[in-house]
Amino acid sequence: MTPAIARSTRRPILMLVLAALLWGMGFAWAKNVGAAVNVAANLPESAVLGPTLTLALRFGLAGVLWMMLFPSSRRGWTPATWGRGLVLGAVLALGVILQHLGLARSSEATIAFLTNLTVVFVPIIVAIVVRQLPKIQLLCAIPFALVGIWLLTGAKASGLSVGEWFGVGCAVAFSFELVLLNWLIPKDSPMRLTGLMFAVTAIASFAFALASPGFLQIDWWQLCTPGIVGQFVLLTLLTTLLAFGLMNVYQPQVDTTRAAIVYLFEPIFAATFAWMVQGASMTHLALVGAGLILIANGVAEIRLKSNLAVDERR
Repeated sequence: MTPAIARSTRRPILMLVLAALLWGMGFAWAKNVGAAVNVAANLPESAVLGPTLTLALRFGLAGVLWMMLFPSSRRGWTPATWGRGLVLGAVLALGVILQHLGLARSSEATIAFLTNLTVVFVPIIVAIVVRQLPKIQLLCAIPFALVGIWLLTGAKASGLSVGEWFGVGCAVAFSFELVLLNWLIPKDSPMRLTGLMFAVTAIASFAFALASPGFLQIDWWQLCTPGIVGQFVLLTLLTTLLAFGLMNVYQPQVDTTRAAIVYLFEPIFAATFAWMVQGASMTHLALVGAGLILIANGVAEIRLKSNLAVDERR
């Protein structure tokens, strides 16, 4: 890879690291707000209503703000734009709904680990669909990444619970999302597609919430506390509007498998945020896991001579 090409990917990768930081912070906010909704409806904290209604409100508000902030997102719509946006939105909706249903039934660390199984699924999907193997340094980085997230989140070896199966399903959906982003967004405008993705996710999540028991018995005043409102605002502005916006704009400029490895910073940031806010300490295994994820990203950045020769020929 030439120095110019290396520089051209530096900014996109940094922007994806920032998105991972915001997602890592958002795990605790999403779990707290979803649980508060269920309590306000006199439901168990793991009920479907809380997570899905939280998703509907945050993505709906993010979609409105996105359309207001970016005039280009309101122009140039075509039937192809609708088709691409609906596909991306449907896959995103499936992924976040499964993730948040899992989050309501399991710990943030466990769902963060399972979400980041994308690092395994993405290269498999790319190899099958595109019939192209990732670059050798990315393949070498995957084992470090996989062991790293396993150690970071407690090195659990027991069978999966229902919530954890939701997490696995979320990882599969997000893996397809990553591949589709790099395929569809370069054919259109990320501004238009992002707004439509937010809208589709909000509508799908609201449909689940509306069909859930307890929707009509929510005590909305019970949710109007500074803590819950503040976390919801942060969840909407940072974890949704900004983070997904960064992903949609910058990920198509990066190899899909490389992006999946970058997103592994998410559980590191989630653990660090929990330590800063809640005083939760990281175990020695977790620290080793974080180190392996950093090594994986370092390995992924190695510029091999064979790749350099290929890029120069291009």
